[in-house]
Amino acid sequence: MESVFVMGVVIEIDIWLCHENILNSCPYIGSLPSGNYKVQNAVQQDDICKEFYTNIINESLKSTFNKYNPKKKKSEKKPKSVLIVGAGVSGLAAAFELEKVGYDTQIVELQHRVGGRTKTLRAGFSDGLHAEEWERKNKKYSTQFFQGWNDNLPRDKKDKVDGILDLYKLTFDPVKADLQNLCEENGPHTGWQKWVEKWSKLSVNDFLRTKSEDDENIYRPWPEIAIRGYQIGTYSPAFDTSLVEHLRDELGQWWTKLLETPIDGMETIAKHFIKPHQFESRAIDLSKKIIFGVRITKVRKNKKDGVEVKGKNVITGEDKCFFADAAILTVPLTILRQMDIDLPGHYRRALGYIYYQPSTKVALQCRTRFWEKDIGTGGFTKTNLPIGQLHYPSPDDPRPPNKRGILVSYTWEQDALIFGSQTKSQAIDSAVREVTKIHPEMKEEFEVGMVQAWFDDPAAQGAYACLLPFQYIDGMKTLMTPKHPIYLAGEALSYTNGWVQGAIESGLNAAYHLYSYDRS
Repeated sequence: MESVFVMGVVIEIDIWLCHENILNSCPYIGSLPSGNYKVQNAVQQDDICKEFYTNIINESLKSTFNKYNPKKKKSEKKPKSVLIVGAGVSGLAAAFELEKVGYDTQIVELQHRVGGRTKTLRAGFSDGLHAEEWERKNKKYSTQFFQGWNDNLPRDKKDKVDGILDLYKLTFDPVKADLQNLCEENGPHTGWQKWVEKWSKLSVNDFLRTKSEDDENIYRPWPEIAIRGYQIGTYSPAFDTSLVEHLRDELGQWWTKLLETPIDGMETIAKHFIKPHQFESRAIDLSKKIIFGVRITKVRKNKKDGVEVKGKNVITGEDKCFFADAAILTVPLTILRQMDIDLPGHYRRALGYIYYQPSTKVALQCRTRFWEKDIGTGGFTKTNLPIGQLHYPSPDDPRPPNKRGILVSYTWEQDALIFGSQTKSQAIDSAVREVTKIHPEMKEEFEVGMVQAWFDDPAAQGAYACLLPFQYIDGMKTLMTPKHPIYLAGEALSYTNGWVQGAIESGLNAAYHLYSYDRS
């Protein structure tokens, strides 16, 4: 079986996605072990809550509540019914933990599968196949292809800065050091909060193009050719996103060899949730709790302090109506804003405020792994072509029973919209044509292809939440605040947008707040 590492997904087109579990929503606020909280090491904002989430997973919502509320008077109310909209990993995680403590859950899903945006493409590929450096070179390449990249540097620094990648490091290191300093001065909880509030007001482009009078950073502003050079050399087209959003991946070391993916595809995570599980107190089988093929249109509070949720079967058009004591909505915010939800006006405005990143993957099955003769196994090619970046099968993946392999074009922003606006066959044809410019053998070796364009997917309508300047301050902080009996969850409402981790943690977070409400 073969997989290609792409954004923590196996190229199956494991397209996953998933950012920011609100500080106020995380009941566990503590410090990390001494010596571990260093910005030069992998550091994520949800490190603050890791012990809390681990406690829920390894034990239960009940034991976690008791642990973090030892003096709080508890009410032993009978567990209630919960309707969960969305059978992605966020909704499944919430349902699983609520079922463990006796809640009666029901999950309603638009599609006819579980997993949401953890999706593995298999159909059409040969058996065993599925789909899921311009790195640290010297200034030779910067000068050859992006002449003028160092024009703004002081004369005494021009010979000391080793190309655009070195310039990038020197420019952004002070911002990362600021996080370290704020965490040391205020503790990780407040330190992160202050850092996010400070730097999320700027986009990456704003940061690189400007410099305040009191700014001692001699490496800014950047010439436009340097900005363009970095974007092409690293395939980083999303420079209009907030500076915080951009740096989270670097600080957390997401795009590194430390990441692992399931051999059989990322969708196996979701499928494991719906297998029967036996605990001492009860058996859980979420597969019996899911209703597929229903599009939810309305979520209203009722007079009995519960919710009434309405929708339609997407095939028959039959009206559906569900009643529960509470609802957890885990679908993308792009879908939520199209529902009639009984939330305050500032919540609804925030739903329409959050930006979702376009992303498209085109997976191309080839008769042989012809590329290995020239470049070996694994890695990727960064280009200024519409295919963006080309990913090769990892050498760590199990080999398929034949010589075939899969190449994947992985695009964001405008490049993603180019392929996403085409029919599937047009997108595949375009991708093959572009790859042939890099690997001429592609024209003869290509067999079949598959496309996943997230903005063209009715159940997603966007790849993942990717915050622009001020969107955390003016929108996301609102959405992260629980509002009984309607709770919001999903990768957007986490500290790790675009990653499965954020989706799961957000589901656990919503489940905990509902449980806390019922116990208090």
